[in-house]
Amino acid sequence: MYDSPDEIDTPDIKITPTATTSSCKMANLVLAETCEEAHQTEMGESTPYIFLCKAFLHISNHSGRLECILKLARAFHTIMQHCQADLVPAMYLTLNKVAPDQEGIELGVGDAILVKAVADGCGNTVNHVKEQYKKSGDLAEVAQFAKKGVMTLCKSKPLTIRQVFATFYDIATKSSGKDAQKFRQEKITRLLQRSMGIESNFIVRALQGKMRIGMAVQSVLAAFAYALLFAEHPNYRSMKPEVLQHELNRVSEGVQSKYHLIPSLSHIVPKFLAEGLSILNSDSLSIIPFVALKPMLASPENGVHGVFHRVGTRKMSCEFKYDGERAQIHFERKPGASEKPPQSACKVQIYSRNSENNTTKYPDIVASLESCIHPSVQSCILDGEVVAIDPSTGQIQSFQHLQHRARKDVRLDAVEIPVCVVLFDIIFLNGKSLINQSLRERRNILFSSGKFQEVPGKWKFVEFIDTNDAAEIDEFFQKSVAFGCEGLIVKVLDEGADYIPCKRSFSWLKLKKDYMEGLVDTLDLVPIGAYYGKGKRTGVFGGFLLACYDTETESFQSICKLGTGFTDEQLESLSSSLGDIIRAEAMPFYRYDAKDEPDVWLDPSRVWEVKAADLSLSPRHYAGFDAVAPGKGIALRFPRFIRQREDKSVADSTDSQQVVHMFQQQAVSSMTDTLDGFEKSQAGADDTQL
Repeated sequence: MYDSPDEIDTPDIKITPTATTSSCKMANLVLAETCEEAHQTEMGESTPYIFLCKAFLHISNHSGRLECILKLARAFHTIMQHCQADLVPAMYLTLNKVAPDQEGIELGVGDAILVKAVADGCGNTVNHVKEQYKKSGDLAEVAQFAKKGVMTLCKSKPLTIRQVFATFYDIATKSSGKDAQKFRQEKITRLLQRSMGIESNFIVRALQGKMRIGMAVQSVLAAFAYALLFAEHPNYRSMKPEVLQHELNRVSEGVQSKYHLIPSLSHIVPKFLAEGLSILNSDSLSIIPFVALKPMLASPENGVHGVFHRVGTRKMSCEFKYDGERAQIHFERKPGASEKPPQSACKVQIYSRNSENNTTKYPDIVASLESCIHPSVQSCILDGEVVAIDPSTGQIQSFQHLQHRARKDVRLDAVEIPVCVVLFDIIFLNGKSLINQSLRERRNILFSSGKFQEVPGKWKFVEFIDTNDAAEIDEFFQKSVAFGCEGLIVKVLDEGADYIPCKRSFSWLKLKKDYMEGLVDTLDLVPIGAYYGKGKRTGVFGGFLLACYDTETESFQSICKLGTGFTDEQLESLSSSLGDIIRAEAMPFYRYDAKDEPDVWLDPSRVWEVKAADLSLSPRHYAGFDAVAPGKGIALRFPRFIRQREDKSVADSTDSQQVVHMFQQQAVSSMTDTLDGFEKSQAGADDTQL
């Protein structure tokens, strides 16, 4: 028999690194748990899938983030005690994935196949399932209800976590070819035939790509970390709340830091299970080639004065900010290849900022890489920007021009849009991670060691100057804009200049030309709802409810309604493509004002770049709610659609902390402008008196 986590309902608050009695919410939740068994599940050799589904059901019915993480932690702890081999599949199932992001394996199955599979697997006709689906709008509920009326002559063995995961993996990876749809439908049908109770519901949710439990990577890693702590320290209940909270924070932050180095559950979870939490203090989990890590990102600033406020007296460097696509390039020579080899003796992979494998998109980069790398380099990971260029002039083209390039399976002899790679960092060399070295040290390796060289029209080093002089920075900024760049990236050179994966750091600051037009930066926002168009927009969506993502509560917070910046063609195209992600009701983790409720809700799966005049406090929108003023959020004034960001995932969208920072920067900028104006008016008054 196996216990499910106890049910405890408490409010959600932020966990702070320094634990005090008032900030020990997770510790208090843990210590307040009773020993009563909420559910019991018959266990076999492997963990039954129903056990995980019960945890999912609890989480989907509760909105308190800390409570849901603890529920998941208890489930993971139970799985660890019962069968450790089930833990990685359980974590992937929670995330609705079957592989790391870099493998690009998507699970989603179309409704047409699912409707047929539900009919066959649950003993109904296709027409009946379609009719019920049309009424309820929830195919998962239709499947669960249909299974209630199914009688079986003999009881089948319970589905296990590993069986469900393996079937999902087969559906996602072995479904190409003539009989692909038949293969998928048969796999799903057999799974549903063996399912019981709520299993059919979560099977359909997963296959639709709509788990609706709100458990993102950050929460799943926190739950795993807590489960490790419970396993290693069985006396944790005897700890004082502040001590327990400190330990919970420490292991959660440590596990997430290791995951950012190797963002693959298949790599890190077995290592933690084998070595325990002691691995947090060792180097046995570090960067490895061909496991794409999320890149370090820059925080926006609205002027040179803001840069000096952040950097202080530390030495800094200014680099051109190119208008292209971020590229993380992994390279490794095969054993025995001591001289510059043909491509067959090298392995090369190119990853985007959200870990998408872009290798087949850029065969020209792969073909020219050996010309850039010295034979002494056996392995490396390079960080750079891919930009489109005019081959006749060498002039950099716009990002929009680059977007016209095919997204995959490009033939080398059919490249229509030439590109150049601008290198600005190196994070791994010859088996050694470089992320703990300063930018100056990393850049010396990249630019000055002779291990890498520029190749005209193919590979170049970033344009930069090392300076702390405001006039020189401004002049270099103007030069970058004239060259066709977006502005500058200002980076700390020595102190605090480590490379921090998956981090938007204040050691890297971006100065974009947009800041001179008002708002410091564009925002990457997620459409969560749509409004039907009127007048000439009848028949398409005419407006949208946009949200930013809050990493603390893992919720989407409304920030504006958007209806400008679209061409008629864009609205038609967007209305058509968004049809696939319309949902019957709002997600439980959407925060919005009832007055702004849209005509249709959308799954949070798209990212749009939006420009606005400025940011303002709002009683109706929830971005950064309570962070600046009690009972108020932040909203965009006069938002305008710029483009859809196909190169970004929802996880890469602007978060609420960034919105708060932008609002605060705007306030500082306004104050500076006011003071400047006051000083000028006083100077003018003095001149008049003279």
